[in-house]
Amino acid sequence: MMPLAQPWQMIRHVSNIKLLFLMISLGLLPSALSYICYMGGISRGVELSRAGVISSVELVVSVAIAWLLMGESFSLIKFSGILLMLLSILIASRNAEALGEASGEAINKSSTGIDQT
Repeated sequence: MMPLAQPWQMIRHVSNIKLLFLMISLGLLPSALSYICYMGGISRGVELSRAGVISSVELVVSVAIAWLLMGESFSLIKFSGILLMLLSILIASRNAEALGEASGEAINKSSTGIDQT
């Protein structure tokens, strides 16, 4: 869709330079901030499986901020979607923990032949 969007055509419709700056900022700042936080977390030792799960919370937080600060409507469908996302995040994080523990046990057994847990 990006080749069809032609965002440079929007500039002629924006008469206020402040509005143009805000539009660009809203596109770049959230993207850059999420990238910096994701890479910063990984460089500090957060496991990739956990980083992926944590990044899923971004959508839930954005809906909450839109509701609290922007007055966005909050319907039963949105609440159900948020609930499903939180539930899937919980399930994914538990599965990641279980897989990590199981692989750690297998490594401990295979290196010495003795269960070291």
